[in-house]
Amino acid sequence: METSSPEERRLLLDEYLSWSDFDGVIILSPDWTVDVPLWPQSDAVDELVPEPLLAKLINWQTIFDSNYRWSDGSRPEGWVSAEAKDQWEQAAPNLVAELTTALEGRARLIVNLWPIIPSDQNSEFQEYQKSKKDESERWRLVLEEAGIKIAWRSPFYDKSGNLTLHGEDGSIEP
Repeated sequence: METSSPEERRLLLDEYLSWSDFDGVIILSPDWTVDVPLWPQSDAVDELVPEPLLAKLINWQTIFDSNYRWSDGSRPEGWVSAEAKDQWEQAAPNLVAELTTALEGRARLIVNLWPIIPSDQNSEFQEYQKSKKDESERWRLVLEEAGIKIAWRSPFYDKSGNLTLHGEDGSIEP
């Protein structure tokens, strides 16, 4: 049942879209073919990071892209060498420390280094995913009550914690 005016619905939808784009949490996590290993992927998030640190993160992501392969059926997922894994892993603590300092007071940082520690063993990341899923459901109910038809059923999180939405037709929408 529609209980709000078109303008109220528009403002509510704008508030939802703002929350879904950036909720004050940044996840540091690699993923294939991204430039910057920060989630959500957005210019607004990148702008919170000083340029020299952003360059280091891009380089770290490049090391991942060049040395961590996904399974293509003929080979398993994983690092191409122990040296590549060590190089990438050893750079992580300094990057985390610099990023924590850069984001202090502006965003909460969650670290999800799934190539080293699987996401399902990362309790902070798991708790965040659950809270994000719960908040997504709350928003779904609020929007439906306001008469806003949504084209998704439930959130889906990839290994990096990036939120995508399953469409009514089974498609995945960013």
